Amino acid sequence: MSSSVCYASLAIYAKHDREAEIVDLLGSAPSLAGERRGTFSCIYSTRDVLEHASVEEHVQYLQEKFSDSTQALTRLSDEGCEIRVWIYFGVAQVNRAFVLQDGFIKWLSLFNADVCVDAWVELES
Repeated sequence: MSSSVCYASLAIYAKHDREAEIVDLLGSAPSLAGERRGTFSCIYSTRDVLEHASVEEHVQYLQEKFSDSTQALTRLSDEGCEIRVWIYFGVAQVNRAFVLQDGFIKWLSLFNADVCVDAWVELES
């Protein structure tokens, strides 16, 4: 069973614009950055990076890409930034699942990241 929409994002939210600092700390520009309702965000997405990959492959990609930046992510978290991994997941049928490996969860816990899953069933017309 395939998923037509599947990607993950590492999102860093701050109370003021820290984009230049985050880019410097993480070593790459975000896929999306900006301000919304007084919260600034830098979002690093797998949306245009991986095609036809599983949720597990998307989150593994994020972990591999940012594992050398763990200390920087911890610092940002300690300084009041909120860090989340968003998983976007659409399926054509119900009863589809994915597993987040314990190594990934342990890595997220180092910088107090939340996991948010945006899941939906795509109805055929």
